[in-house]
Amino acid sequence: MGNKPAKKILNWMRRANEPPKQKNATTLFNEAVGFQNNGKYDEAIHVFNEFIKKKPDYALAHYFLGECYSEKGQSKK
Repeated sequence: MGNKPAKKILNWMRRANEPPKQKNATTLFNEAVGFQNNGKYDEAIHVFNEFIKKKPDYALAHYFLGECYSEKGQSKK
C-alpha cells in the first residue's frame, strides 16, 4: 500500500520551509496598478515601493505612487 500520506506531509513540510518566491517587476507593477484602480491605495503604495526597489528609473511607477499618496491626502510625500 505504501506510505503516500507520509510522503505528502514530508513534501508539504519541505515546501513550507522554502523561502517565498520573488515576484518579478512586471507582476509587481500590474498588481500595484490593480490596487490603485480599485481604490486600495495603501496596498498600491506598498507594492509600488517594492517595484521601485527593483526598477528605480521607471518614472511611471513614481508618478502612480504620487497619485496614490495624493488620493490619500498626502501629496507632500
